[in-house]
Amino acid sequence: MNRRQRLILSRIFTDPVPADCAERGEQPDRTFKGRIPLRLTPEVYRRAAARAEAEGLSLNQWIAKRIEAAVSRP
Repeated sequence: MNRRQRLILSRIFTDPVPADCAERGEQPDRTFKGRIPLRLTPEVYRRAAARAEAEGLSLNQWIAKRIEAAVSRP
């Protein structure tokens, strides 16, 4: 992973989200568009797509579901 990729990931996981800012009465630093560029190896992509299909979801829905579950944990 190069420096730019590390910076992007650090911003994704450390920037305040609007809901957190609202609770503190702060303005967020930037607007979140809800898009994440994602690069996967062909093998990981194939396996993820197969899991999504098995669950009757698009790959995007499957990934979004996994991220939602991860950020909902305490």
